[in-house]
Amino acid sequence: MDLKLPYIAGLIDADGSISIIFLRKQRRYYPGVGFGCYGSEEILEELKRRYGGSFGNRIKKRKLGWNKEPMPRWSISDNKAILFLKEILPFLILKKEQAVLAIKLKEEGDWTPGSKKSVDEMERRESLRKKVHDLNRKNKPYEAVVWLPHKP
Repeated sequence: MDLKLPYIAGLIDADGSISIIFLRKQRRYYPGVGFGCYGSEEILEELKRRYGGSFGNRIKKRKLGWNKEPMPRWSISDNKAILFLKEILPFLILKKEQAVLAIKLKEEGDWTPGSKKSVDEMERRESLRKKVHDLNRKNKPYEAVVWLPHKP
């Protein structure tokens, strides 16, 4: 299967995710990219063959209970995610800013697990993670999600 880069970027824009993940125990931030879709096993296998990462089934809890059918999903993280994002970056439209922030996280610092990081550096990385999170929530900051009681 010959997947073109604009097509792959379109998959990520439409049904993929770009995030910055924080591992508390290691005090480490790293980028992650994922894509999942029913009926897409052939595409997911091609992405794994071409870029590495993992391919499996994900069961997601919904408001009305668990999905009955697991969703096939491909994911990639850390250095492989950065190489992947750099390759599709020129073709991304909706998630371009998330990709740029994930690449910036990697290019501006060492991620060696267990290395001592300054408070300023950890705050900078957390700031990048929150920006990506907010962009993924359609630019709604954490504080904007407030449930108010219904007034008749």
